[in-house]
Amino acid sequence: MRFVWSIVKFFLKNISNILTKLKKNQIVSGSARHEAGPHVP
Repeated sequence: MRFVWSIVKFFLKNISNILTKLKKNQIVSGSARHEAGPHVP
């Protein structure tokens, strides 16, 4: 059971890291899009 819990904690940590990376990427692309102009999709 302890082995399974370690795997679960490992996945949770990876998921949180991936989510933070995705949020940063979205913010960066959004700011770049805003600088390019409102006509850019």
